[in-house]
Amino acid sequence: MTATKQIPEQLIYEMDNGKPIYYSGYSDYLSGLKPAEALMGSSILQSLIIGKLVQYLGNLLPNDYLVLPNELGVHFSKGNWRKADIAIVEKTRVKVINDKYIPVPPNVVFEIDTKAALEDYENPLDYYTLKTKRYVDFGVDKVIWIYTKSRTIEVSTKLRKEIFTWKDAVLFLNEHTFCLMDILEGLVE
Repeated sequence: MTATKQIPEQLIYEMDNGKPIYYSGYSDYLSGLKPAEALMGSSILQSLIIGKLVQYLGNLLPNDYLVLPNELGVHFSKGNWRKADIAIVEKTRVKVINDKYIPVPPNVVFEIDTKAALEDYENPLDYYTLKTKRYVDFGVDKVIWIYTKSRTIEVSTKLRKEIFTWKDAVLFLNEHTFCLMDILEGLVE
């Protein structure tokens, strides 16, 4: 029996070409050091960023858009799906609201760090690059990574990648911008 067969399905974070991407720390679960729930949760900082961003985006954007938080499943094709911390999608793109992963590309995807097992990659940056590429190839206009340790923001489109600080105004959709430090004012230094 291979190690993959011993890892429970609940510890699959995402799928890439039929290959599971596990939650970070899954080996701690396998060795009995942590329960599965301890691997799936967000830090208080990640949760705060997501909550405040969703509130900001919901108040800013016209009703033509849906702001979808909570690890939205984005289904690219059979055996290919990822989870988005926040997705912005035009309502006209969504034909059916159901209990399935979204089968159409959001306009914008926000990712705050990751819960993926980066230890399974020879170079951990490969995970971020591949996930961004999958989104863009699927038709997502803009992928925005917010990194909590470096306090930087990476914005990728089909044509380019830019790096910002949390203090910068970042264009994310049409003429709309956000400044993460302004959104988090008084909550983080």
